[in-house]
Amino acid sequence: MKFYLSFSLILSSLLFAACAPEPGVNSKSINSNANANSNAAKKANDNLEELGMLIKLTDEPEDVVWHDEPIAASDGRKLTAVLLYLPTTTNKIISDAEKHGAATDVLIEPAAWYPKELISQHELSGEPLQGKQYSANELLQAPYNSGHIIRIEGTDYVIVELSTK
Repeated sequence: MKFYLSFSLILSSLLFAACAPEPGVNSKSINSNANANSNAAKKANDNLEELGMLIKLTDEPEDVVWHDEPIAASDGRKLTAVLLYLPTTTNKIISDAEKHGAATDVLIEPAAWYPKELISQHELSGEPLQGKQYSANELLQAPYNSGHIIRIEGTDYVIVELSTK
């Protein structure tokens, strides 16, 4: 009987030691990092149907992630969507956008919720993403009444940035 009692005490202490955080690790920092990652993930949405209710999507993207947020010091809203299309569809979208004006060169710092491919491209080069910006007239739908689209160079990603004001 004494053997089993000693054995169970040793086993219990090993289990508690295995569950304890590593020495020098602050459990509050672990929780705050998890909360920060959770908050960043909550801000991004990948629901194509919801996005389709907010903007005109004439062609269905292969992948979508988007974010809608209030504009600071205003009652307006800003919607940013990153859409991945097939190459032929991307070319069609850009061709339609060119009907509303010439493109301008832009540099983009990707947000934490952007697709991993764009974040990796940014991190590898150490430079902002390069793109061509066009009018987003083809995508506008109330309440979003102004904005632009950006094709990221060397990819089939299109970034849509719309606002209500």
